[in-house]
Amino acid sequence: MRTMTKLALAGVALIGASGAYADVALPDTSSSGNGELTLFVKNNTTGAVYARGLQITMNDVLSQATITADTDTSTQTPRAFSYSFPTITPDANLTSFLAGCSDCSWTVMAGDSVGSNAYTSARRYLTTSPVDLLNNSGAIPTNNAINSIYSGLTAMLADVNTAIPGSTVGDGASTSANGAWGDPNSTTGALAQDWFGAGLNNANAVGQAAHLYVLTSGSANTAGGTSLARVYQALDVKMLADGTLQVVSAVPLPGAVWLFGSALAGLAGVSRRRREAAAA
Repeated sequence: MRTMTKLALAGVALIGASGAYADVALPDTSSSGNGELTLFVKNNTTGAVYARGLQITMNDVLSQATITADTDTSTQTPRAFSYSFPTITPDANLTSFLAGCSDCSWTVMAGDSVGSNAYTSARRYLTTSPVDLLNNSGAIPTNNAINSIYSGLTAMLADVNTAIPGSTVGDGASTSANGAWGDPNSTTGALAQDWFGAGLNNANAVGQAAHLYVLTSGSANTAGGTSLARVYQALDVKMLADGTLQVVSAVPLPGAVWLFGSALAGLAGVSRRRREAAAA
């Protein structure tokens, strides 16, 4: 039976389309490992990629302290946690980008390269994906895979920062070209749509709901490189046709829970009919 551990996290406020241009906070020691969530939208016809920092960090979503407090390593099935993902409205660059795109895909990526295979000092990455890990545990990467992808993520985001105007980190800037993610002509981002060969497919069609996951180290010690990563699942998000990114649902309960609830309802009905018959 799957175990879903409930963890509570505070959300962040609504993010609008305005703000000064700036660079994305990298998932490495330059930001204490606390990388910034970055939105990518790709024109699948031309290969052009829009990129924008969302002014949300890994610690805003799932902190190291929360992971350390979760000492349950008995299961690798997704753990549910509560996070208030803000509605993110399109800026002028994204509106223009989508106007010229009949076939677009999107994702949100972030990471934390400071840590190890031990959950007490876990490396973390966030992704949106169409893959349902609740029913497809074979797609969950290992601890070693998590440890291997951060150099690729850092290099890609460093390239993105050269295309984003400005120099202040974390102010929500964007670029409508050279966003790297999934661009076959990018030396750093061509393989990013499957986390550089080590993780999930993270390409979602515009209008398609995607699961928001945080994957962290799953072992209680640094020797657990081949152990599966721990999966935290908060909610599903969707990019609308106009570029708005918003929550569409919370984490669904496992099928077994729904079946258990149906069984209880059936037993309650039987009990009620028996009481009514006895009273008559």
